[in-house]
Amino acid sequence: LAASLAPGAPFWAAHGYDVSGRAPPAPFFSYVHELGERAGADGMDQVIAAVHAAAAELWPAVGRATRAEWWAHCRGHRAGHQPHFDSDAEGAGEGGPRHPIASAVVCLSSGGVGGPTLVTTQTSGDDRVGERGWLVEQTRGRLTVFDGRLLHSVVPGRGSAPAGARRTTFMVAFWDAVDVRPGDGP
Repeated sequence: LAASLAPGAPFWAAHGYDVSGRAPPAPFFSYVHELGERAGADGMDQVIAAVHAAAAELWPAVGRATRAEWWAHCRGHRAGHQPHFDSDAEGAGEGGPRHPIASAVVCLSSGGVGGPTLVTTQTSGDDRVGERGWLVEQTRGRLTVFDGRLLHSVVPGRGSAPAGARRTTFMVAFWDAVDVRPGDGP
């Protein structure tokens, strides 16, 4: 997985994702896979099955998920990522936003590149700002799993990092149901 999503891998160019950081970020894109008996047998289905099993040990409610939505990022050391809620259709829709059961972040890059993931206690329905948060430092292979309703972000990295180093992460949102919309890309 780390090799398939390395900064020079064809995946990024095929999706219009500029890993150099000189161009604006690509529009959000993701893929949805079935879980359980309906899952396929390709390499990505195997990766998702492994993340699903590990996530379910940490967050048992993930075991009831029927679909896994995945996406990836490859960003510079100081890029960060704005605070957001994972949601179906970016929060649009009747009845307000729907959120995954849980979200998972797998760090694919070496430690010391990019800032930590910040997960707060704030949900999209809260009237007040979350009172607590957790910073998860980047360590290659680290799996972070959290309630899919929570506000989270990536804090920009500080200090220097090796030239050309990127914070590469693989994210999976586990859903009991999610609307799948066809895209124009790969």
